[in-house]
Amino acid sequence: CFSAQGSYILTWERAAKPEEGETNPPPNLKIWSSTTGDFLHGFNMKMCKRSQWPPVKWTHDEKKAFHLVTNEIHVYDGAVFSQHQHQQQEVKYIDK
Repeated sequence: CFSAQGSYILTWERAAKPEEGETNPPPNLKIWSSTTGDFLHGFNMKMCKRSQWPPVKWTHDEKKAFHLVTNEIHVYDGAVFSQHQHQQQEVKYIDK
């Protein structure tokens, strides 16, 4: 799935088991640069239903990105995906 202006590609694959000595599996929802092919950021997502795809969406100008997680929407700078640089908004009554 491409971002609004095609700058980013979003991919998902089944979750892998954590590597030896690790507690978390490697990210399976990944954001890539469409111009360089570089991996930019990853999230862990247990399941991905067709009705929930894509779980990350950008605004038309790609200045903001929105990631729907359980009962929250995380809002990121469209080019910077950092756990420390996002806003969280609790959302009640989301029908999945």
